[in-house]
Amino acid sequence: MRERSGSFTARSTISGVDRLVSFTQIGELPLFVAVSQAVDDVYAEWWRRAIAIGSVTLVLAVTIILLAIMFRHAQRELAAVAVTDELTGVANRRCFERMLQLEWQRAARINAPLALLMIDVDNFKAFNDQNGHWKADDVLREFGRLLRSCGMRAGDLAARYGGEEFAVILPNTNAKSASVVAERLQSSMLERSQNLGGLTISIGLASRLPRADRDPSALVRDADAALYRAKENGRNRCEMFLAAVPADV
Repeated sequence: MRERSGSFTARSTISGVDRLVSFTQIGELPLFVAVSQAVDDVYAEWWRRAIAIGSVTLVLAVTIILLAIMFRHAQRELAAVAVTDELTGVANRRCFERMLQLEWQRAARINAPLALLMIDVDNFKAFNDQNGHWKADDVLREFGRLLRSCGMRAGDLAARYGGEEFAVILPNTNAKSASVVAERLQSSMLERSQNLGGLTISIGLASRLPRADRDPSALVRDADAALYRAKENGRNRCEMFLAAVPADV
């Protein structure tokens, strides 16, 4: 034997079991001390520890992944809550103002028209006084569902502007196309009249060709003016803003 110490695997001639033999020479004497263990016994403890550590590692990895998914989901829910009107489910005023600014700037860059509908539920205050807040809230919820399901395009945005007043941003839309959307809203309102307390809506419509050196407040004023005229002219109608100057000025 040339090696002073080491190990090797050999099969026992007695039991036929593979054994791991470790040996070492004691000093300079021709005497070797050897320890012989069954290979299965040697690796059994190693496998038990490896499985235990692997299991803990797997559980930790799965936990981290699940926590990451839950955190991401919570972030999305919080983001949705931040821009959604709690009662009606459409966008809130803050979201409306931000998106109107963004759509105005985008329309100015591509030289495309931008339309806005300002919508008011007719005689809502009287309905609220007569039927109570709970019934009035039900009407607003139903109207929110109507706005969300009324064939809006992906880029359109329906929002609650305040109280019983709503707004719809229609990118890349001229006055004629916007009037089609307004007519569809009023038709849907009539179809769901029973769930909406028999109420109607007045709509003010405005469309402009945005300019980068202007802001969208003019478009809101135009639509508001048209809405006021719709109410003056008997409600349950849509009025279009007619500018005294070219629409892109």
